[in-house]
Amino acid sequence: MAIDDEDFRRRRALSEICGVSRHGTVDGVEFDLRHELLEPGEWQMNTIGLEPPRFETAFDPFIWFPWYGEFSQVRLRGEANRTPDCIINVGDKITIRDVQQQYIGDGFDHAHDSELRYALLSVIRSNGKTEAIQTPVRFNGITSIFTEGSAPQFFDKIYRRICQQYDVPSLGEVVMYQVGEKGGRFAYVAAFHAELLLRQLRKLTDSGQSDDVCNASIARHIADEAVYLGYLWAKAEAEIKLKPLVKSALRAKAGAASGGSKSGAVRRQKRAASWEPIARQMAKDIRAQNPTFSQDKVAEEISSGWQARNCDPPGHPTLKSLISRMEQARELPKRRRI
Repeated sequence: MAIDDEDFRRRRALSEICGVSRHGTVDGVEFDLRHELLEPGEWQMNTIGLEPPRFETAFDPFIWFPWYGEFSQVRLRGEANRTPDCIINVGDKITIRDVQQQYIGDGFDHAHDSELRYALLSVIRSNGKTEAIQTPVRFNGITSIFTEGSAPQFFDKIYRRICQQYDVPSLGEVVMYQVGEKGGRFAYVAAFHAELLLRQLRKLTDSGQSDDVCNASIARHIADEAVYLGYLWAKAEAEIKLKPLVKSALRAKAGAASGGSKSGAVRRQKRAASWEPIARQMAKDIRAQNPTFSQDKVAEEISSGWQARNCDPPGHPTLKSLISRMEQARELPKRRRI
């Protein structure tokens, strides 16, 4: 097998591992990059192991693989400007030891636009020893529009989001009125135009004419820019008009809950300073003299025998609730059954 063919095979295997399967073996080095927080259909990474990096980045670990050749500082100075985080040997295994999530948006944003995920790698040596690789690998949401490092295929990403919303591989497999029923008028129109535009682009690409193929590439770029523009302005309108209203409503709701809590505390203080101590003592005296009286009967006796002039007794339901709480707290003997 020629060297070029060997390199192509290796690159294809690495791309398959990093982009799809997340596990496999390449030239004696095993990869297991599977993790429940990094589903390949949701989170994507750059392919590692293709070639030594030319410059240092915060989220691209410099791992020296056997297919780069024998490691030497002399060669390194000619190919890269940093020291490897880790030198891998045949028989080693690269795994994920932890995944960290970084939230950069808020609850109003799509999950792929509001979060980045970072995988911390380890290498398990052939002798069983484990070593940590310090530089993390960054994962972007596969339909991310805004996060750093995201690919610019904006039309494909929005098309995919629409398909995910309706759980279909392509919009050509659903009836448009069904989309409208599930998502409303705007979803219907978006799905319709997305499928229409995709068909027009495919028509140019599949024609076989070189001019059409070139035009399809230009049209695809224009479609990506148009989608990006529309998405940016939709976000701008949400930031300008909708989010302030929603956030204000949430603050008001939180304030109302807090106010309700405070007003409840005030009411309890007033009770404790007025009728409640009197009612408590009367309940104890009445139950002691008449241990068979029910809660209703004790409450009636308190109301009818009330003599305090500085405050009036509360209503029957309030008195009964007080008597019930006193029984549960064992401040008041429970009713003796006849």
